[in-house]
Amino acid sequence: MRFSRGLTLTCGLLAALAMPPARSIAADEVVVEGEVVDLACFIPRGDKGRGPDHQECAEMCAEGGQPLGLMVDDKETLLLVEDHQKPAPYKKVKELAGKNARIGGQKVSRGGINAIVVHEANPKE
Repeated sequence: MRFSRGLTLTCGLLAALAMPPARSIAADEVVVEGEVVDLACFIPRGDKGRGPDHQECAEMCAEGGQPLGLMVDDKETLLLVEDHQKPAPYKKVKELAGKNARIGGQKVSRGGINAIVVHEANPKE
């Protein structure tokens, strides 16, 4: 009886070790909609640093290399970062500065900053 209990525990442990982790990269993939904002204007100026009246400035800031974010709602703005293995989608984000967009990618958090590593970027229709 004691032997079979130990065998059951050992088999259970081996089965658990053979299973893939519950959290995979695919679980972090998100698609989020919002306004692409240039953070150099939006963070210090708030609503004055976003919206249709600010679109031309946002485009210039994005082209000049200022960091970009996605304002999802009044409570969350996500930093948008380039995927170094696939930089083309982030280039498209720059073209969407000041506009509403659908951004897909891997959502990550580090040091209190929430970000999306951009894998796709499209205008919101």
